[in-house]
Amino acid sequence: MTKEIRKSKLETGDPILPIENRHSEIDNSGSAVLELDALCLTLGRFTLGPVSLRFVPGDYFLLMGPSGCGKTTLLKTLAGVHRPDSGELRIGGTVANHLSPQRRGIGYVAQHALLFPHLSVHGNIAYGLQYRPEWHNAERERRFKRAVEITGVGTLLDRRPATLSGGESRRVALARSLAVAPRVLLLDEPLGMLDASGRDELLAALRRAHEETAAVTIHVTHHADEAWALRGRCGLMRDGRLEQTGDIGELVRRPQTRFVAEFFGGRNLIPARFTQHAGSWTADLGWARLQLTVAPPANAALVQLRPETLQLLPEMEMANSPAKMVSDSPSFENRKSKIENSMAWPGMVKSAIDRGTFIELTVGLDAGPELSVHELARHHPPATGSRVRVSPTAPPAALAEKG
Repeated sequence: MTKEIRKSKLETGDPILPIENRHSEIDNSGSAVLELDALCLTLGRFTLGPVSLRFVPGDYFLLMGPSGCGKTTLLKTLAGVHRPDSGELRIGGTVANHLSPQRRGIGYVAQHALLFPHLSVHGNIAYGLQYRPEWHNAERERRFKRAVEITGVGTLLDRRPATLSGGESRRVALARSLAVAPRVLLLDEPLGMLDASGRDELLAALRRAHEETAAVTIHVTHHADEAWALRGRCGLMRDGRLEQTGDIGELVRRPQTRFVAEFFGGRNLIPARFTQHAGSWTADLGWARLQLTVAPPANAALVQLRPETLQLLPEMEMANSPAKMVSDSPSFENRKSKIENSMAWPGMVKSAIDRGTFIELTVGLDAGPELSVHELARHHPPATGSRVRVSPTAPPAALAEKG
């Protein structure tokens, strides 16, 4: 039997339309919840899974990872385009592996909005409401108006899809999904290929939708800034599997593997040996010893000194001199370490690149490797060739070479 349940509207170029609740096989008596239990699927040479996740009503989950890692394949498996080889997909406690897309209670906003070209914006948004026969006309009208309000497309209702910008089309597609109150909303790179204005408008709509609905939302993206803006739970995929899950701050500041650190622009990944004494852990870098605030993972082999947690000090400041708190934006020349008696490693600035909001400096340490350091431009960082000291302002993260 083919792994694809049937030719769905997603595959033929039309959007998957709202759920036919009159035929729904999902149990609605309890709280809506989506569960993936060791879900696996093989498509050609690519293997997805095993993937295990659990979502409660109102969850916002950002699925991240490089191109080809399986993000869209996972979304299509949840939507019902692909049937998993093994494992279970449960919606509302009901096993949904063999349910058709229309019977799952799932809304899908594809990378391309896939609006009906022959219908107006009003017609596109209202289309799925015909599959909600249990709603009276007044309820359908209320749902329609609320979806329009959340997405901010009220001025577009009489227009045709061909006249819309990319951002407008995505917001209309989002409104169409929200109008029918899906249990789960799947968003495949909704902010991709939009200009700054379009991204901001759609981000605002996504925030409103999240605040005002109980739908579980799974949002595929390549970009960490979307995760920071939406502040949902995150999962980073690699070769069909989840490498790490957690809050975006946790993934960025406490990566478990080199892959996670490098995906989020990790610099300063340094081999280390870890020892424990009297309940405290220390990372030995060979040229420095750093205290850890949490125990390293069992297979830890690296530490990460994130560039924004490193501070440059003038060379004349002694490494063990007492610290003095200074203003929030001290100039480099007047700066003192923010940590009393902090260590500071001597070196020379080798390069400086203006990144707009910060300056990225490369400092070659006298007794260690080159380190990347981020300095706010308004702090007047030192010029290339300057002698400096590099001082850590936060404990390092310990991580594994591989998961």
